[in-house]
Amino acid sequence: MGFVEQQAISFLRIADFVIALENQSALPVLVDDGLQPFLIDDADAADFTVEIHRSLHDARIQGNRVYRAVQQHDVLWEIYESPQHRTLIIYNPHDLSRVQQVVELSALERRCKVFATWDETREFTPLDYPLIPLILYHLTTQNDALMVHASAVNFRDKGFIFSGFSGVGKSTLAKLFYDRGALVVNDDRVMIRKQNGRTMVYNTPMYYTDQPKVSPVHGILFPFHAPENSHQRMSGAAALGQLMAFVIHHAYDKDHLTHHMDVAADIVQSLPLTKLGVVPDPAIIDYIWKIHEAENTH
Repeated sequence: MGFVEQQAISFLRIADFVIALENQSALPVLVDDGLQPFLIDDADAADFTVEIHRSLHDARIQGNRVYRAVQQHDVLWEIYESPQHRTLIIYNPHDLSRVQQVVELSALERRCKVFATWDETREFTPLDYPLIPLILYHLTTQNDALMVHASAVNFRDKGFIFSGFSGVGKSTLAKLFYDRGALVVNDDRVMIRKQNGRTMVYNTPMYYTDQPKVSPVHGILFPFHAPENSHQRMSGAAALGQLMAFVIHHAYDKDHLTHHMDVAADIVQSLPLTKLGVVPDPAIIDYIWKIHEAENTH
């Protein structure tokens, strides 16, 4: 565990986004193990600022409710919107009857105010999940970036992303590549960004401890279980639709969706996207490498 001291500024660097943490409370902020490796000592400038406050009673909920994230009839978080502000109410994942954080987000400023619970019987942990993924999502709506359900590896200095629904073999492919010496960037949720004309993939903080990782991307593959290894190159609207199916986006804002589609369309134009039939054994690694070599001979 690490701390952000009271009345102090610290920084997170996640997917090359710098997030400043301004602790306005009278308490040290406890940062969990998953976020700890992403803390940095200093930064010249921040892409976004999180202003931390202690009392939920100071939060202002303005506007009308425009979105609810629901899982099996339980509300995980919800959004209220007014012309100037967007307010997120985040419920405790372990007790969904309790509000965990209220976030006041200005549509015009690169900052938010976070009001979090504290009951004097535990440490002050205002950055608890899912706050940081929701902030990262907001950053994808303002920048050329996508957060995607996927695993990613770097093998022989080449980066491959495997995206799809749970159970299609993303983690299995990452493990097979790892056993051959590959760097596993992440096996669940990645950030894709265009940086200096290159497409890069980054890990994002998880519930476990992992160091920040990054790799250039040389292909995006959509695995499915098959009786034999096979592949089919995708292009155009089919490729765009396939990628967007696994981009994390919330349906309450059409401008956000349009922005994500524009970013995804650029990726489709610049990278090979491939449907990949998979037999989950080590031979799939050489098969994928041959696909990559064939793509680069044309």
